Amino acid sequence: MKRAGPSRGALPGTGGARLRLSALLRILAALCLPALLALAGTAPRKVVVGINRDYPPYEYLDASGRPAGYDVDLLRALADVEGLDLEFKADTWDGTLQAFRAGRLDMLAGMLHSQAREAFADFSTPHLVVHYSIFVRRGDPRVRGEADLAGLHTLVERGSQMDDHLRAAGLGPFLVPVDSEPEALRRLAAGQGDAAVAPQLEGLVLAKQDHLGIQSVGGPLFTRQLCFATRKGDSELLFRLNTGLAILNQTGRYAELYQGWFGHLEPDPREGRALARRALAILGLVAAALILVALWNRSLRRQVAQATARLHQANREIRDREAFLDTVVENLPVAVFGKDPRRNYAFTLWNARSEQIFGLAKAEVMGRTDQDFFPQAQAEAFRAKDEEVIRAGRILEIPEERVLSRSRGEIVLHTRKVPLFDETGVPILILGISEDITDQRTMEEALRQAQKLESLGVLAGGIAHDFNNLLTAILGNLGLAGLHAPEGHPALPFLRNAEATALRAAELTRQMLAYSGKGVFEVRPVDLNQAAGEMASLLKVSISKKVALRFRFAEGLPAIEADAAQLQQVVMNLVTNASEAIGEDEGEILLATGMAELDAAQAAALHPGSPIPPGRYVFLEVEDSGTGMAPEVL
Repeated sequence: MKRAGPSRGALPGTGGARLRLSALLRILAALCLPALLALAGTAPRKVVVGINRDYPPYEYLDASGRPAGYDVDLLRALADVEGLDLEFKADTWDGTLQAFRAGRLDMLAGMLHSQAREAFADFSTPHLVVHYSIFVRRGDPRVRGEADLAGLHTLVERGSQMDDHLRAAGLGPFLVPVDSEPEALRRLAAGQGDAAVAPQLEGLVLAKQDHLGIQSVGGPLFTRQLCFATRKGDSELLFRLNTGLAILNQTGRYAELYQGWFGHLEPDPREGRALARRALAILGLVAAALILVALWNRSLRRQVAQATARLHQANREIRDREAFLDTVVENLPVAVFGKDPRRNYAFTLWNARSEQIFGLAKAEVMGRTDQDFFPQAQAEAFRAKDEEVIRAGRILEIPEERVLSRSRGEIVLHTRKVPLFDETGVPILILGISEDITDQRTMEEALRQAQKLESLGVLAGGIAHDFNNLLTAILGNLGLAGLHAPEGHPALPFLRNAEATALRAAELTRQMLAYSGKGVFEVRPVDLNQAAGEMASLLKVSISKKVALRFRFAEGLPAIEADAAQLQQVVMNLVTNASEAIGEDEGEILLATGMAELDAAQAAALHPGSPIPPGRYVFLEVEDSGTGMAPEVL
């Protein structure tokens, strides 16, 4: 008869495979834990856990009203190793499920996995397999399988997967929903139904404890994996649950909990020996020799079968652990890779995050080396670090390294590497973990630039304020001198010219104050072509007589939001710089406007550190025929 048993992903390991897997898990924990704790925080996380108040032996409220059961004990042991602060909330299964879906619970201590439930929950590695069976009163011959339930009143837990399964099979009109599976079994024993469907292990425990007089019939009707369930998207809590299960598994604590709750249900081998003794007494001395031979043959076959079963079980456990470890590595939020020093440092491990960061698929990386994908200088730098970590024989920390990614260009990584050696001291693997810190470095650079500009603005504001005070006095005196000079006085043109120049200086002062944040920009819709065209005369007299100024304005440009005075000053500065670049030679300056469509890469290249969004932009361009700057100057 099948009973609930530990899930494949959580069975204890054996032999050298256990040691190797345990070592690898510890290494991964040592490498990943700093980054994960930085994300999760160091204080214990408060977790509100929903449990079914009447689902023994998995989860229930004991006689004192305290949470108990296999799921509760397993979760408490996991909380001890993962630093979780648990608060249990007990209700009927239907009420607990509704509270979880409404967001009032962080997780469920036990929920059967199904594709439909993946729409609103994420599931941990399964820690138990639950088999559902049909139960009837002892001696009732009417039911031998699911088809026999048609027309019979069948008790089932309301809102459970078994409820959904039987309704999908067309048995809905005959179902009698109740609040819990123990209630269904007790009501069956009391004659309030023809059959009940419940977990086989739960039914056996309850029938034995309460002497219910019921029995299971047929084989397992429905089999599901029992998991912890978290709210959709809570990857941090899900990762800690899976990590805790792995640690309990490796330390043997999981096996202790399972044996404590379910070990007493295993069949007693002494029953078989007692039966053999009774059979031997019945057969008598006449058949003693034949019986001894039969028992001897049977013992040999049993020993062979047991040895074979243990070997198959050990192989299954090794495969399960490898699958579990692969799942953990594949879903880590950092790049995990491995190289074999015995094969010229060829890659033997490459997880999904590595594919995203480096832009290299696992299929093309495995079995090849850095020289096949990266520039020579970079590949040689990687090789030097690999050889260094083997010589050191310990974790090598690389706080920042710049790497060329196929999909993203140059990126910045924080990498840790650790060597693994066999029992003879020969290096067999270099395990590396890389965290992408490109965005972090970009934000730090943007912050530094902002701080520089802020400092420059403070300096400019102070200078402009003092200079503006001087200009106020100059303009005042020039105005008074003009009032006292009669019309036609030879000094009057010079006074007016000085006043105009001082007013231009005041305008520059206003711009410096605006730049420093102490002035006010008059931002309004401006026609770029008109603003530049109005400056034509002023621009021509501001440049060398040997330089020709031409205009090429695009038609139909939309208005831009700008300060007109600031914009014209920018145009004046650009044209003046272009004239100075030509010098005393004859030349030409072209002032052009237009519109351009920028994609994300072009926008980021124009404004590194604080990229502008992609889209349509109006531009102004000044081009001159001067010699320009040498590449080394740039």
